[in-house]
Amino acid sequence: MKTVFKLNFFCVEFNGIGLFKVAFTIFTSFHLLERFSISSELFFTFLYKLRSLYNDVPYHNWIHAIDVLQYYAYLIKMASIDTVFNSLEILAVCVASLCHDVGHMGFDNLFNINVQSPIGLLYKNYGVNEMHHCGLTINLITNMEPTILHSLDDNETKKIWNYIIQMILATDMNQHQKLIKNANAMMDQGPINLSNEKHRILAMKMLMQVSNLSNTARPFEIARQWCQLVCEEFFKQGDTEKTLKIEMSSPKNDRKNQSVPKLEIDFYENYVIPLFQSIF
Repeated sequence: MKTVFKLNFFCVEFNGIGLFKVAFTIFTSFHLLERFSISSELFFTFLYKLRSLYNDVPYHNWIHAIDVLQYYAYLIKMASIDTVFNSLEILAVCVASLCHDVGHMGFDNLFNINVQSPIGLLYKNYGVNEMHHCGLTINLITNMEPTILHSLDDNETKKIWNYIIQMILATDMNQHQKLIKNANAMMDQGPINLSNEKHRILAMKMLMQVSNLSNTARPFEIARQWCQLVCEEFFKQGDTEKTLKIEMSSPKNDRKNQSVPKLEIDFYENYVIPLFQSIF
């Protein structure tokens, strides 16, 4: 699958078994299955179980998970990051990409808090969805026998869980500006030193968020289709808020009074461009 490491990759076209092939291609390309003694059967089982935990929502679904994995892999190849990050870190990157939105129900953090959903009640002081994704990821992987992490020693296991959790939590849009601010502050102190563990983790988190928002960096026709999907998810939340007769958590959720082009421009100006300027 030569197209896997291309910018003009549109994951929707690979829906079905094709998405499994994308994941296999990426993990094989980075020699992760061989390096960590993950058999094809074990990896397929992991992917199958993980896919079953993703919900059928317009945007934050299994297709988006593979899309984020693909873009992170594209960045690694394009920038030769595999000569900087070690195998354990690349495994963490790939697992976090696949798992970062598992269990997403198509509603944002504020909605879950406002309606007092189970995860809204449990994680109201943290990133509601992101904590939920971490919990499901940990539960899935640790309850597999063997797990995809079975070849790791205790120290490696501790490290990879730290990486995975930090990267998933970094996709919380409520923490987006803080992530950029921290990165800029660190770079203001001097050049990034990737032999420094804190700098390495920050780089992993920043690249994770870039990959999470990668639909905006695709060629226009692909970006446009992703935009339609994410806006439909916003609007479905707005429809639900109207049905429940609660205040909308954001004006962007109002199907009748929002302009999709305006939403996209605002998102680029306030979130995408500052992030890409910071890291590139």
